[in-house]
Amino acid sequence: MEELLVQLSEEISALGKTSSKKKYDASNLSPKVRAALSEIENNRNHSLAVELFLRNKDNLNKSALKYRGTKITYKEMFAKTYMYAKSLKQMGYKKGDEIPMCITNTPEFIYLFLASSLIGARSNIVGPWFAKEYLIETLNKTKSKIPSKCKMKISQKVK
Repeated sequence: MEELLVQLSEEISALGKTSSKKKYDASNLSPKVRAALSEIENNRNHSLAVELFLRNKDNLNKSALKYRGTKITYKEMFAKTYMYAKSLKQMGYKKGDEIPMCITNTPEFIYLFLASSLIGARSNIVGPWFAKEYLIETLNKTKSKIPSKCKMKISQKVK
């Protein structure tokens, strides 16, 4: 797990600041608002997962999650998130993709949600209790990217 955290830390450190392509005219905004927007652009131009890591890299042994009496440290959460992100990339997901997530409220949901954020993908969260027709409609409307192996399994079960 230590190796994963070191690798995650190095990759986050190597992330370049990605500037927005579209620049906004801030001349009509108050100096206070301009300063806040500038601070966000310069220091917070990264994903939620990276923000959580940067804010808690000195608290790795503290509890990040509590689930059914089990405490999960930031160290464990970041390591699992990184493993999930690597798996998503291996499945073919990339920045800008929409990832369907049909999962209940468990630590694995947090890992998956943060992992999608880490690779720059969007999460399309649906509940396992949703009606089959509604799930199909939602996945079609949102153009969520479903790996081909999953598509085969889904189509076999839906019929």
